[in-house]
Amino acid sequence: MPAHGRLIVMSSSLPLLALTIDVEWAPAEIIREMLAEVDGRGLRATLFCTHTPELKIGGRHEMALHPNFHGESDWASTFEQLRQQHPGAVGLRSHSLHSDTRLVRLLPNWGIRYQSNLFAPGQAVAPFRRETGLWEIPIHYMDFFHLCVPARHPKGFEAACLPSSQPLLVMDFHPIPWFVNAATLSDYEAAKEFYHEPAKLAGLRRKGPGVATLFGEVLDAAAAGRWQSVTLRETVELLDEDPPDTLWDWPSSTGAAPRR
Repeated sequence: MPAHGRLIVMSSSLPLLALTIDVEWAPAEIIREMLAEVDGRGLRATLFCTHTPELKIGGRHEMALHPNFHGESDWASTFEQLRQQHPGAVGLRSHSLHSDTRLVRLLPNWGIRYQSNLFAPGQAVAPFRRETGLWEIPIHYMDFFHLCVPARHPKGFEAACLPSSQPLLVMDFHPIPWFVNAATLSDYEAAKEFYHEPAKLAGLRRKGPGVATLFGEVLDAAAAGRWQSVTLRETVELLDEDPPDTLWDWPSSTGAAPRR
């Protein structure tokens, strides 16, 4: 297979970057600051929303759902409460990436076209359809697990640590680790005490390599032409246009990441 896969794209043959942000009940002003970094480079993002922060989202971004089903028996009610805040949403990522066969059956009936609940770090796993026709869009990088298992990222917080031989890279960032530029799990844990107090969180912002510097490097690389920026909704629309058997030519290394 070729080093870079083929997917019908909107305006170029570049590999695609789907930058996603799990809002996680973060203060609106922190989310605004984070999105300003994206907007300043003319890029797109998909926000998985736990609530309705006071935001003015530009048309290039996607608002998807980030419900918390933990401890809930009435999933439909939990879903509907969030869906009412974002009635146009077609995508979902559950809190803690919760998914099971029950959820996969329910989501298409609720108007959801894709979920992004599979984390496949360091593995070139392509999007695929679940048994109900629901698209599963794997996550290839997540800042929280970078903090939890730093040994899986020996190059640290550098864009060079990211896969470069697949047609789509899905990255997941969270506002609070980004805001304080966390480099260790301890940095993030210390910030949790002031989760809803931006002024105090500002006092914890680190210098040097961390989540925020990686986020900035990725944005700069995309703006410079390493990737084409897309939302997950746009990705699904592209996938739906392609014949099922010829969607993507992925690297022959697809599969388990090397053990460390």
